[in-house]
Amino acid sequence: MNKAFILLFYSLCYFLLGQSQTKYNNNWYFGAKAALDFNTNPPTVKTDNKMSSSGSCASVSDEITGELLFYTNGGSFYNRLGELIDSSLNGSGSPDVIIIPLKKFKNRFMVFNFTASFIIDMTAKNGRGAIIEKKNFKLRTSINRLVAVKHCLSESYWLITIENTSFFAYLVHPDGSIDNPVITNHSKLLTTSYIGDFISSNSGDKLALTCYATNTQNNYLAPQIFKFNKRCGSVDLTKTALTMLADWDRPHGVAFSPDDKLIYVSYGYQRSQLVQYDTTTPNTFSIIATSNENFNQIACGPDGKLYISTHINGIPSNKLDVVMNPNIKGSGCNYIEDYLRLSGATNFEMPNLISNHSGTCQENSGYLLNVEKGNCTNTPITFSFTGAQSGIDSIKWFFKDSLFPNIHSLQFNTQYTYKNKGNYLPYAITYACKNFDTTFFKVSISEPQIIQLGKDTSLCYGDSLTIGNPQLKGAFSWNTGDTTAIKKVKQEGLYVLSINNNGCTNSDSIRTSYYLQLQTLLGDSYFICEDEKELVELDAGKGFKHYLWYPTNDTTQWIEVNKKGNYYLVVRDYRGCEGDDKAIVNERCDFQVYIPNAFSPNTDGLNDTFNINAKNATLIEFKVFSPWGELLFEGNGSNGWDGTFKGAEVPQSVYLVKIKVVGFQNKALVSKYYTATLHLIK
Repeated sequence: MNKAFILLFYSLCYFLLGQSQTKYNNNWYFGAKAALDFNTNPPTVKTDNKMSSSGSCASVSDEITGELLFYTNGGSFYNRLGELIDSSLNGSGSPDVIIIPLKKFKNRFMVFNFTASFIIDMTAKNGRGAIIEKKNFKLRTSINRLVAVKHCLSESYWLITIENTSFFAYLVHPDGSIDNPVITNHSKLLTTSYIGDFISSNSGDKLALTCYATNTQNNYLAPQIFKFNKRCGSVDLTKTALTMLADWDRPHGVAFSPDDKLIYVSYGYQRSQLVQYDTTTPNTFSIIATSNENFNQIACGPDGKLYISTHINGIPSNKLDVVMNPNIKGSGCNYIEDYLRLSGATNFEMPNLISNHSGTCQENSGYLLNVEKGNCTNTPITFSFTGAQSGIDSIKWFFKDSLFPNIHSLQFNTQYTYKNKGNYLPYAITYACKNFDTTFFKVSISEPQIIQLGKDTSLCYGDSLTIGNPQLKGAFSWNTGDTTAIKKVKQEGLYVLSINNNGCTNSDSIRTSYYLQLQTLLGDSYFICEDEKELVELDAGKGFKHYLWYPTNDTTQWIEVNKKGNYYLVVRDYRGCEGDDKAIVNERCDFQVYIPNAFSPNTDGLNDTFNINAKNATLIEFKVFSPWGELLFEGNGSNGWDGTFKGAEVPQSVYLVKIKVVGFQNKALVSKYYTATLHLIK
């Protein structure tokens, strides 16, 4: 069938215990001479149990009248009168036993223990019963691992057991014939050889398992719930593990509420907890009761109550506790201690009863198969299953990849990555028992733009980096907000480029950082005196791989210069990073002062003015005073005294001169003061 989706519908009918018309479970015979008759309310304690068993037991009543037919521990078989149906089969019992009706005949049943199967006809011998067939039937399991659930579309029953990590479901037909088992290899199934319990829900579509292991034996092996397909006999590959607190261990008894919405588990050896869980939210639980008298197994009675066997310090008790309203959440379920006292001890066990005799299948509300669209090479594509899985056993996705022609998946929801672009025709086969259906799809795989921004890198101080590729096609988006194909990076940070090319997206990123700026030891200013043939050393410092000086073109760490001017340096380190620096060499010569001691201002053109000659000085100031101390003139080296005062010539005489000169001595700026006598000659 070629179509984009498949919808499968089945009739909806949930089986509730109270709606069952069968009375197979109306009599419980178990343990050491313990018995209850549920044809009355409350049940009547019976005293006619001839069996004393320390293991699993089962009993069955007439489907219509509820009258006891027979009971067994798997080795001994007793009729309603307490007579051995066949004394040659008397034995101590079996690790587990279960009774399945053979609906082709009135009151004919098949009994299984772990080594044999028996067919018992309770109409034989005037209703006293007889074993009419015994066959070797080796089952692959140990204690408390037998469950039976009615097939939802026939009168057959599924006999379910466990070995290692696999479920085995044998279809037992109404005539007593048995099919080869449906085997579900279940990687999430965890079990041990320790005693616990294995049960079905009342609707038959769930299985629950406990393992009576200590917290050191199996690391808190929590109770597990699995979905069971009553039509096909397969177990869903998922699992629900119930929450188990750190101080709990040894989960033992387990039972569903009549409406299957809640599940009860008993924990502990010397101190027990009775815990109620919501089956839809397994992390939600309530501690219903704790007891120093240990809770053992739990069984749901025909009256809708949960009955709990107990023991004290390893000694079996005749006391049964009860949960009166197990459909109610929390304390409203009404736990009552010591509800009934039996005529014999339970020996830790409750009878192994078939909880589900319903002939209906749970509805599958339909499912949809879908393959993700708009896909790229090297990008996972989702192949999805949406809807209830109860209507099919399994699914197989075929991806039709020419590179890997045999690859497929058994997961309901999976992913696959195509390496090459092109059009592909994957398909899915859904299996329902022995039937299957095929759904085809078309997938177009595009090739994303290859973005290579490069490896994360460190840049030299002041450098920039151009990233991207102008040859790329599509819509560009940088995490910086830019929408160009290339980008010039000048700051450190993370840069991400995404490209959408016809719905096929790809991205790449690069992180940039910067090295610190190279620093030399070269100073800013130096001083020499060229007349003195001085040299100055310019040193860039150690640690650089290359040096280059301008204008000298030297390539050494340091140079000596004897000329003033600007000197430039470029250095490069081992990473290839460059730095530059500049030094200014100025001239600083020591100043020299010449002070005349006479002059003749007679306008003959020779020595007519008095002035101070100070070579290399930065400042010259002088003052001329009369013999009696009057200030006659102030000069600065650029203007001299012509021998006048206020426009009139002063007489020939000796005058006092005070001088200030500022300049460099040994490259240091200093000020010096002088006093001299000046002869004015006419």
